[in-house]
Amino acid sequence: AVVSTQSTGEGEDDSKGKEKEEGESGRPLWMRTLEVTLNQWLSLVPEKPLERPKRTSQNVKDPLFRCFEREISTGARLLTKVRGDLKELADICKGVVKQTNYTRNLITSLTKGIPPKEWKRYSVPDWLSANQFMVDFVKRIQQLAEIGKAITAGGNLHQIEIWLGGLLNAEAYITATRQSAAQSNGWSLENLVLRSQTISHKNAPIVKHNPSASSFISRGLFMEGASCENSKLFHTDELSISLAPVCFEWVNKEDAHSSSSNEGAISIPVYLNESRFELLFAIDLNVPQDIPIHLWYQRNIAVTAWKLE
Repeated sequence: AVVSTQSTGEGEDDSKGKEKEEGESGRPLWMRTLEVTLNQWLSLVPEKPLERPKRTSQNVKDPLFRCFEREISTGARLLTKVRGDLKELADICKGVVKQTNYTRNLITSLTKGIPPKEWKRYSVPDWLSANQFMVDFVKRIQQLAEIGKAITAGGNLHQIEIWLGGLLNAEAYITATRQSAAQSNGWSLENLVLRSQTISHKNAPIVKHNPSASSFISRGLFMEGASCENSKLFHTDELSISLAPVCFEWVNKEDAHSSSSNEGAISIPVYLNESRFELLFAIDLNVPQDIPIHLWYQRNIAVTAWKLE
């Protein structure tokens, strides 16, 4: 009789432990944990779909408009997909619907803390976690919504401060600005070079930009290995510093050579993000004359258009 009582007690303990692990609904711990995360993401991801800009006989001729139209259309489809997937996964965690091969792959990635490849329709660093990816994705969608409002309001598209690293296709945008400059000035694409008006760190005195049909303004840039003020590099102990919005301008190659000199300047690469795998373009910045140029190159200085904050 004693053995029987002890055995029953152990069974009850095991049953209580299993019930505690699975919860009242009998769902496993990973499912309940994932549901909490999914609900948090659903509260972040915009519920309202992106409004696609309306074409007119005039704006369709503008390379910038066509670029933004593609960006917003791609973002709208991706937003619908990601939010739909999140809702379906949440229903799976609640036991409302069953898993499919597609959702099973999503769950496998998310439970490992990595963003599903099905959502990565643009370039991000490989080490980005699922939560970091989602926060960044929401910021990208918000920028596209702001661009759409600016287009609808009929504003000058060259005056919009663009988070270059937050575009879904930054290279296409740079190409569009180049095409716009060539179209507006009757220049050949091959004869255009890119230069910056003024580059300074974020805490420097505010510089008023003079945007034109040949320029674009980029925000959210970071410089690694040095700091900069009035387009001149100087030493800093910080690994990375935030830059104020920069106005880049396409100029005719012949005019650029005749109006400026590269003496005392070095070429600084501008990368899509801090992984430094994708080069967007390069810019020339001045350096102090009392420091040899080769020492600046040794510092591996670069500008990045995206950085995890």
